[in-house]
Amino acid sequence: MNNRLLYIIDPYCIWCYGNISVINHLYDIYRNRVGFRVLPAGLWKGEKIRKITPELERMLTYQSHKVGEITDTTFGKAFYDALKVQGRDLDSEIPSRAMVTIGEYWPGRIIPFCNLLLQSFFMYGLNLSEDETYYRISRQLELSPEEFIYYFKSEEIGKITTEKFEQAADYPAEYPSLYFVDRIGSVYPVSYGYTRFSQLQHRINQLL
Repeated sequence: MNNRLLYIIDPYCIWCYGNISVINHLYDIYRNRVGFRVLPAGLWKGEKIRKITPELERMLTYQSHKVGEITDTTFGKAFYDALKVQGRDLDSEIPSRAMVTIGEYWPGRIIPFCNLLLQSFFMYGLNLSEDETYYRISRQLELSPEEFIYYFKSEEIGKITTEKFEQAADYPAEYPSLYFVDRIGSVYPVSYGYTRFSQLQHRINQLL
């Protein structure tokens, strides 16, 4: 087993979107030295599925401004327009299945996929519960959309996604979170919540 970085995020986590440039930088620097794995947090699933309401729109709009100021991340006009679609379900399980699909069948593309997934909602306002969103991302990554959808909708991926949610629940509920897993499986925390790149790099270099 090689050293790897375990990244825990949720597709609707606004701070995870704000972390895109940081995780991209880490990925570019360390992808030839460590593996990258992703666990979906499953924040809004099952009985916790959220619907867009005026209250949720106000909350996410406020949070986006805060995240944008701190992380210098841009939120798209289409995202704010999407927040006005009252009643739309925000269900973490569907995009989490997509993350798990990539992790199982195309693990080397998991970080680029997750970033495109987050951008799909927070930049382009796309519906993460619709197949067309995943056709679009698959094409961007030069994957076969039909092959991706086949695995994405499989019973096996559904079961694995549930298992991943259970694994994520064993970690502190602050996202994005990053852990270093060494060759023998020992786990070391790197960060809880949004953390600047320099701090992450210092911690990872200590662990390598």
